[in-house]
Amino acid sequence: MEMTGKLKDYIANTEHPENRHLSGKSGHRYRNQVSVFSIDDNSSDGEDVMPGDEELEKVSLDVWLKKPDVKHQFQCQFVQDRNTLLPSHLLLTDSHLYILREAGSGMAFIQSRRSLGSVVRITSKRKQPELITFQYGTSEKNSLTKESEVQVTDTDRLFIPKAGDAVKVVKLQIMRVLDALDEQQQG
Repeated sequence: MEMTGKLKDYIANTEHPENRHLSGKSGHRYRNQVSVFSIDDNSSDGEDVMPGDEELEKVSLDVWLKKPDVKHQFQCQFVQDRNTLLPSHLLLTDSHLYILREAGSGMAFIQSRRSLGSVVRITSKRKQPELITFQYGTSEKNSLTKESEVQVTDTDRLFIPKAGDAVKVVKLQIMRVLDALDEQQQG
């Protein structure tokens, strides 16, 4: 009986509702800040939209995967900010490396479009060999020391399940590009 009485008092007592999300005695929500949550019809289209996507070219993933100049394709995940993995595809042509990040509905953003000649270093983690880092930039030989000086201008990190195969194919294609460039300079 005692519990029933408390329940009736709780239901009947509507004079002092409990507001857990009000701060202080003034009753202002979150120090007069506007709500950061909203429901927007534009964001419910099933796409994974990231900041900066409006600057990226959006293409049909299926069309790009079937392009005749694409020599190799590997499913991967683009590593953004060291802790965000985004479903992607690494595509390799005779002269370029492309990273297409899935955008939903069969579409993708061209996350990266790099000349193979601009790849200066490819590295992986010993403890996690599927995590591959592509570094882009310039490489010039120092006339005094005869050693190459590498200047890195940009980096892409990918988690590639078939990393060994992907890196081998990319390195072979880079060697072909560099050999062709040497032949042009000498000839």
